[in-house]
Amino acid sequence: MKISSRLRINAYISAALMIIMTLILAWSFVVTGRMNRYALLADEINKLVFQRILLRDDYLLNGQERTKTQWFEKTKALGALLDSAQEKVTHPQMKYTLQEARKAFHDTERIFSDIIKFQDQKEGTTNKQPALNEAKGFLINQIFLKAYSLSDNAAKMHALAEEEAIKAQHRTLFIIIILVFVSILAVIINSVAISSVFMKRLAALGNGVAKLGQGHLDERIDVEGNDELSDLARLSNAMAENLSHSHTALENLQREIITRKQAEEEIKKLNTDLEERVIERTAQLSAANEELNAFSYSVSHDLRTPLRSIDGFSQALLEEYQDKLDDAGKGYLERVRKATQRMGFLIDDMLKLSRITQAELKPETVDLSAIIRATADEQQKNDPGRSVAVTIQKGILVQGDPYLLKIAMENLVNNAFKFTGKTAQARVEFGTAVREGVTVCFIQDNGAGFDMTYGGKLFGAFQRLHTTAEFPGTGIGLATVQRIIHRHGGRIWAEAEKGKGATFFFTLG
Repeated sequence: MKISSRLRINAYISAALMIIMTLILAWSFVVTGRMNRYALLADEINKLVFQRILLRDDYLLNGQERTKTQWFEKTKALGALLDSAQEKVTHPQMKYTLQEARKAFHDTERIFSDIIKFQDQKEGTTNKQPALNEAKGFLINQIFLKAYSLSDNAAKMHALAEEEAIKAQHRTLFIIIILVFVSILAVIINSVAISSVFMKRLAALGNGVAKLGQGHLDERIDVEGNDELSDLARLSNAMAENLSHSHTALENLQREIITRKQAEEEIKKLNTDLEERVIERTAQLSAANEELNAFSYSVSHDLRTPLRSIDGFSQALLEEYQDKLDDAGKGYLERVRKATQRMGFLIDDMLKLSRITQAELKPETVDLSAIIRATADEQQKNDPGRSVAVTIQKGILVQGDPYLLKIAMENLVNNAFKFTGKTAQARVEFGTAVREGVTVCFIQDNGAGFDMTYGGKLFGAFQRLHTTAEFPGTGIGLATVQRIIHRHGGRIWAEAEKGKGATFFFTLG
């Protein structure tokens, strides 16, 4: 194969990569757009659900005919919207969620009609009023549960749509990274093959030309393959034939040497162009990573509004309708509030992790001992009922960003206090030690510890070695600490034994 053909293969690989990446991005945009439409559809369903809830409550309180008529109008609109959604949505899990929502919808419609019948019977009878009131109360409790089940299914559909959109983005990024890697590997392999063939042929050509220059006009260059260098070898052989018949062969030899040098320069130029393309592709990949970070940041912010709405409505129901809710209903609302608040904490931790990754370092001398002391004092102030023995080595000074190091130390100290919460005589120690000839800092506790078999998950985001029932948290803290330490050119690791505490060691470069 000719060298020019090999170089064209490199160009074709790059062009094919761009086409495939464009198709993948187009697919990602289509999937994301469809999921966004599903999310908007879920929001519209949820909006109608809450409007029906308000009209239902107004009718139960005031019994106005106009309110009942409006409730049935909203019910008709919601039924049409659910029927339309069932036809539009193709995602299996979302279709199942919609089916559950339709069941809850029909249940609320049926129960509300029964409530109206009881209302009419109540107005026409007096001797059966206690029994009617009890039956009506049961129906009211049922319609409350069914209405919020319908709202919960709409929220699940919205969450599924957003989750699928994020998955599509992640799959797109993963495939693009794999394609870029494969393309670069193919280009490198092809380039190495070009270089290998070129140097071997060039060495043979150089030896032959050198012997011809020494006057060995009977010397011939072995011709292998059918590429540009083989053509050059044939020309050199022809030149030798001409030298044996004419003194002008010397000029021909000089011209061939010039041609060879031009070929070398052309190869160098092509290699330079290849390096520039690799740099360009790397820059494009970095830009894509930055866009993905911005996208994650935007999604995290956009999640706050529906979470606040869910928490706010749940709190309003607990405060304003607590006399109308049974213990089960109140328990459901409390679980909703706890779940939304935990999601809010997760979003806050995600944003903090993003800011730490992007924050600019402003190094100066930092007193780690003072930070540890202040954090430990704050922990003991917040939980005065606990007795924790804290030992802090004084005067540990390092160079680093004071804001980021404060966050890292607070996370480590808070972890030590948290995981010694069930230890009778809790101890926390901060100091320095020498490991393999290097001075390292450590924070040690005698708390719950963990199994070192699972230590690889310790610093991963959202990775937890204990359940939230045992020890609360979001699983972001140690991932944040690791990123801060790595940004300072250091490293962090842990040694622990389950039930006997843990020690976190770290260095700052």
